[in-house]
Amino acid sequence: MNFTADLHAHIALPEKEPSDEQIKAKLNAYKETGVTYLRDGGDNCGASLKAKKFAEELGLDYVTPGFAIYKEDHYGSFLGKSFKTFDEYKALVDEAEKEGADFIKLMLSGIVDFDEYGVIKDGKYQYKVIDVEEITVPKISCDDDDDHDHHEHEHPSAEDGSHNFVATVYKKDESIFEQEELNEMVEYAHSKGFSVMAHANGAANIKAALLSGVDSLEHGYYIDEECASMLAESDTVWVPTVAPVAALVGNDDYNQEVLKKVIADHIKMINRVWYLGGMIGLGTDAGSVGTEHVKAIDSEYNFLKAAINDQEFDVHLETTLAQVQWKFKK
Repeated sequence: MNFTADLHAHIALPEKEPSDEQIKAKLNAYKETGVTYLRDGGDNCGASLKAKKFAEELGLDYVTPGFAIYKEDHYGSFLGKSFKTFDEYKALVDEAEKEGADFIKLMLSGIVDFDEYGVIKDGKYQYKVIDVEEITVPKISCDDDDDHDHHEHEHPSAEDGSHNFVATVYKKDESIFEQEELNEMVEYAHSKGFSVMAHANGAANIKAALLSGVDSLEHGYYIDEECASMLAESDTVWVPTVAPVAALVGNDDYNQEVLKKVIADHIKMINRVWYLGGMIGLGTDAGSVGTEHVKAIDSEYNFLKAAINDQEFDVHLETTLAQVQWKFKK
């Protein structure tokens, strides 16, 4: 194994509610392969908090937020707990502290849409993050839910009552948090002695995250030149997680052309951030679809190595790891 740490894993996945035996088996597999450090991305079932105790018995350095924190109606329900008001947010940070969390995980965006390039899916919202013009796309909604996979034929008119013509509105690229709101959220976590891990995709969300002073940026798909410069000038570690998207290549459930373009863009920006002097860390999003625990570390390493193509990169990974180990421990 080329690298002995994973800065972004999910011990609860893919099962979502793993047994103690399944958790221990994964941790043992990491240990047997020489992995010494794991930073979990949280879950909503308490698995990572259990894993923290098991990992200590195995001599593994394992840190977790316990659960991720996300804004109501947005992405993140299977990873954590939601809030509506700032007081509710503070209560969740306090709860994480009581449960023994090592840091706070904030969900600041949705995920990449692999059916349409340039779109972020975020709960009930969809954001167009490449073409900032707001667009409306007509779609068909079928009343007879039993036959969803068999409606590729020409649809009858709406007047017959069997189909409803609806429109999906894509929002412009905009942060789901007001900057002042996000600043207060990060400031409160920091005041409690926590570092902040931020899940963010789309330039507007990434920019907001960086301006608020988060300690690590996770994923960062559709990062732009302005954000790359901001990232390079900050103390934020970027964990770009190429592996979980690359794992979908060859899977016919996903649009392969979209996947390949998203990956190519991401690799280009990893190289750009490196050139500008930003800090890049290795995290795999292990447990997500097609991204196996342990094995994904070598996959991510190879993608980053190809993107950077610099003999100093191995030293850089170790330096970044030391930075994360120091920061993400309450």
